[in-house]
Amino acid sequence: MCKSTHHQTEPSIVVLLEAEGFEDQWTTHLLNEHPDAEIRHWPDWGDMTEGDYLIAWKLPHGTLEKATNLKAIFSVGAGVDQLLEDPGFPKHVPLVRLVDPTLNIGMAEFVSMGVLSFHRNFIDYLEYQKLGVWSPIAQVQPNNRAIGIMGLGQLAQSCISSLTSYGFNLAAWGAPGTEPLEQIPCYEGKDGLAAFLARTEILVIITPLNKHTQRILDREMLKNLPRGASILNVARGAILSEQAVYELLNEKHIDRVWLDVFDKEPLPTNHWAWSHPRAIITPHIAAATLPGPAATIVAKNITRFEQGAAVEGIVDPDEVF
Repeated sequence: MCKSTHHQTEPSIVVLLEAEGFEDQWTTHLLNEHPDAEIRHWPDWGDMTEGDYLIAWKLPHGTLEKATNLKAIFSVGAGVDQLLEDPGFPKHVPLVRLVDPTLNIGMAEFVSMGVLSFHRNFIDYLEYQKLGVWSPIAQVQPNNRAIGIMGLGQLAQSCISSLTSYGFNLAAWGAPGTEPLEQIPCYEGKDGLAAFLARTEILVIITPLNKHTQRILDREMLKNLPRGASILNVARGAILSEQAVYELLNEKHIDRVWLDVFDKEPLPTNHWAWSHPRAIITPHIAAATLPGPAATIVAKNITRFEQGAAVEGIVDPDEVF
């Protein structure tokens, strides 16, 4: 149940840890920063009222309200909505999302791969291979390809930096009040979303799920995309209507989609995306959390909490849901 380097003295802090099977790796790095800590692995947390800090990706509803003396809750990923879905989430406890440069690198890699796959017609060539068709498709210059990045956070900006090197015609969209970027055109809010979509041939969804973005991409909104547009979703499934995507694919309004995130995960075996010829699916792996760097960042943030210092990544729960 517990991991600690000191057993004869009281632990300096008690950490409740759920790390999707990577608890041992996380514990090693947490103890490097806090050698006197007691690290308890999910689900053997014992008396949760003894916990000072909780680190998790997702927990059964009702779990968090049992930890009544927490100083902070840390997400093991960049998102926090999966924790806030719990009706019993203690909003008075600071909630910290993971701000990790390795996530930025991984996301930029994945998004670049997806955009380039659409740009260079990779799905078409896979289909041609199955059919035994040898037929080159006309190549489009990057400056004539309109890419729309739906998001303006750190992950989105990493993707923009990566795609800029190819010379794409880039634009971005942000929720109301988001700080725009100087280097590319930026749109804001629901009023600006239709115009943003209308100029976008390849849409990359990388905005956080919150009260501004939940279900914002319904059928009516998606129809603002030009006919033949492609969609890459690496954010959250609840941002767009999967049913609308399915319908618009079949109507050939949307040409291709790559979905890394879904409303229900793991994806049900009867979901249309498994077998649709114009869809690629991946199991929520666009930017995986690496235990070493992530645990080190969280450990140092625990130190900042203990010292009363500023902590990067604190989220306002009321802004999410």
